[in-house]
Amino acid sequence: MQQWPTDISNEWDPNVEHVKQASSYGVASRLTMRAIVLQDGQGHAPIALLKVDNYLAQDYLTRRMAAILAADGSKVTFDNILMSATHNHNSPYYSTPSWGVWAFQDVMDLRMFEYQARAGAAAIEQAEQAMVPARVGATTVQFPDFQGNIAGQDIDNDGAPAGYPMGVNDHGLVVMRIDNMSDPAAPTPLATYVNYAEHGESLDHTDLISEDWWAPFERFVNRMTGAPVVTSQGSVGSAEGPYDRYGDRTPTTTDGGDNRLRDLGAHELRAGRARHPLARREGVRRVEGDRQW
Repeated sequence: MQQWPTDISNEWDPNVEHVKQASSYGVASRLTMRAIVLQDGQGHAPIALLKVDNYLAQDYLTRRMAAILAADGSKVTFDNILMSATHNHNSPYYSTPSWGVWAFQDVMDLRMFEYQARAGAAAIEQAEQAMVPARVGATTVQFPDFQGNIAGQDIDNDGAPAGYPMGVNDHGLVVMRIDNMSDPAAPTPLATYVNYAEHGESLDHTDLISEDWWAPFERFVNRMTGAPVVTSQGSVGSAEGPYDRYGDRTPTTTDGGDNRLRDLGAHELRAGRARHPLARREGVRRVEGDRQW
């Protein structure tokens, strides 16, 4: 078995599977699978919005979850599972048979694959079994404050602008608010679904397992709304940072980063309160499931 000098755990791998990455020395925040299950009032099959702290979304993993759900009698099928990976750079990801991904993560371990499949299925089942009457509204607001970009902006030899301007990103913060309508006269917040583009690599190269920026963001939104939040990754290709090369415009300290995450959560909260009436849908049932792994 190959043993890397930086692997401080000195653990033995009986299947000689883990040959690329060094072991983590700790956990900064827990990784989760979160699910929202929605069903209209017309008798159509329910759909599941699933968030997983993986580097990539995975068809095989979704199919295995669907097989578990089918065996358990769930009405959620493979075609109606929307898996969104956070593209987290700080989470272990060795549940894929794709050798190309191994170059960035690690070779496949069937134990992790099955563990994740069962955790995702459990989150969906937990949500499905506790559905209640709900109302859904959605909107989009702009939030450019948190995003940098990979390439960076520059000046070429002729003095002309070059590179990738900081502002050229998808700044749309998509918010879907879900209210519990068990008592139509007094609806209460039930859950929030958010789509935003930002790489999860604030703690990259530290060898700490972390949910990265989603951990404080989810905590802030949970506290502000009183309801759980499920996130999905947006058009993340160039959205990452913030970087020191932008000076004071994008904070890189922990305090500054936390403040920006609170700002992001506040934008989400205001967007949810001001959801567009045309986006509302009555007669929807929903509940959120959360399963740590």
